[in-house]
Amino acid sequence: MDALTNLLFVVEGGVCTTELSDPLYLELKTHSLGCWAGLPGPALAEGLAIMTDAIPALGAFN
Repeated sequence: MDALTNLLFVVEGGVCTTELSDPLYLELKTHSLGCWAGLPGPALAEGLAIMTDAIPALGAFN
């Protein structure tokens, strides 16, 4: 549940944030998010994609 909560927070916040980045920044950000969410890299990418797709359905519950 903690991982889902963290992923939802990242995805919702990402909708409102525009970032300038480079490859090193993206690698550090991905590693940081993985540590924070408690997920390894491949699972993190999949989890973020699933949560991004689920945002409209989650918003329907409000």
